[in-house]
Amino acid sequence: MATPGIVYLLLNPALPNLVKIGKTQGTAEERARQLSGTGVPASFVVVYKKDFNDCDSAERFVHTLLETRGYRVAANREFFEVPVPAAIEAILAAHAHFSTVAISENGYPESSQGSNQSIAQGFADKSSWEPLINAADAARYGLDGELQDDTQAVRLYEQAAKLGAPDAYIALAEMNFGGINGRRDTTKAVAWLQEGTRHGAVWCWAALADAYSGKVWWSDLNQPVNARKCLRKFFAHIDFSKLDDFQQNVSFFRLKEYVSLATKVRDVESPEDLKAILAAGVSLSRVSNLVVDDTDRTARLKSIDGLIEWAKRALLPAIASSASQLCR
Repeated sequence: MATPGIVYLLLNPALPNLVKIGKTQGTAEERARQLSGTGVPASFVVVYKKDFNDCDSAERFVHTLLETRGYRVAANREFFEVPVPAAIEAILAAHAHFSTVAISENGYPESSQGSNQSIAQGFADKSSWEPLINAADAARYGLDGELQDDTQAVRLYEQAAKLGAPDAYIALAEMNFGGINGRRDTTKAVAWLQEGTRHGAVWCWAALADAYSGKVWWSDLNQPVNARKCLRKFFAHIDFSKLDDFQQNVSFFRLKEYVSLATKVRDVESPEDLKAILAAGVSLSRVSNLVVDDTDRTARLKSIDGLIEWAKRALLPAIASSASQLCR
C-alpha cells in the first residue's frame, strides 16, 4: 500500500558538505525540529521538499540514485556528500519517474505524463539504470571476463529496480525461480513481478502469466485463472503504438495464449475477457497495418482475424450464460 508523504532535503551548519534526505508523513519543518535536538550543536534547515503519493518508494529511488553516483556516506544512513543542486535534481527525478505511473481506481498503473519529466530527464530515463543492468547481467552470466556471482547480480538488479528498470524485476524473478546460489524462492519471484507491475513495468504482467500458467521451466505454479487475469492486465496497459515488429509478434502469441486460457476457464468474467481480446486484436491489427507489407505481417493479420473469430465462437456461450454481467 502506497504511503503519501514528503521527501525532504535538510542542511545543518554543524555538518558541512553533508545533506540529509529522508521522508515523513508530517511536514518537513516538523521533521527538522525533531532532528534538531541535543545531539547536534545547530538546527537543521529545510532546503527543499516534494510531495509524493508513495514516499517510501520515492525515498528509495533518491537514495539509490545518489548512492550509484558515489554520494552516499554510509549505506545505513540518510546523509550524502553531494552538491545541493544535484540532490534537488535527484528528488525531481523521483517525482518525474513516479508521476509517469498513475494509479487507477482499481489499484493498477495507467499511463500518464509527469509535469517534471523534462526537468530530470537525465536522471529518470534509461541512462539512470542501464549501467547497473549491464553490470548485473555480467555478474549473473559471467560475461566480459567477470566472475559469475549471483549475490552481486541480485544486489545490482535490486538497485536498478529501485530506479525503475523494468528488466530488473523480471531478472530478479527469473533468478528466484531458477535458484539464487542454489536456493529457489517462488514466493519472492512472484513478489518481484508484482512489484514491477505496480511501478508500470507492463511486461511483468506477461511474465506473471508465464509463471502462473506453469508452462515455463522455472515455475512450478499452475493457476490458469491468475494467468488469464495477468494477460488481461498486460493487454489493458501495453502501448501498442510503441511496439516494434518483434514485440508485435510476441504480443500476438500472448493474445493467442490469452484466448486459449479464456476459453478454458469460462467463468463469470468471460464478458470482460472477450472485450479485452477484441480491443487488443483491433489495436494489434492497427499497428500491424503500419508495418511495411511482408509475408510475416500478412500472416499475422490473418491470424489475428482468425483468433478473434475463434474467441467469439468459444466465449459467446459462456457470455450468454452470464447475462447478469452484460446488464451492468
